[in-house]
Amino acid sequence: MDQNFPTILLVEDDQALQTVLETALSDEGFEVVTASSGTAGMEALAAGEKQFQAEVTDILLGKGPQGWEHRPSCSRSHPRHSGDLYDR
Repeated sequence: MDQNFPTILLVEDDQALQTVLETALSDEGFEVVTASSGTAGMEALAAGEKQFQAEVTDILLGKGPQGWEHRPSCSRSHPRHSGDLYDR
């Protein structure tokens, strides 16, 4: 993996859409870590195993934290982190 490309956290509860987005981002050279729920996304951020430069998250994620709830956590744990919210 080219170190010049950021690592992105992708949080999407729709498996088909997650696969499409992961493939598109990976094809462009990004390292993509996926989470299938808001809770799993928050756990990935808190674990600190990866330094995420960006997060792409659905706004409505079913049970658990919603996409907009990731923003404060991202800012605290990853100050240079950029987050993008989307709704389908």
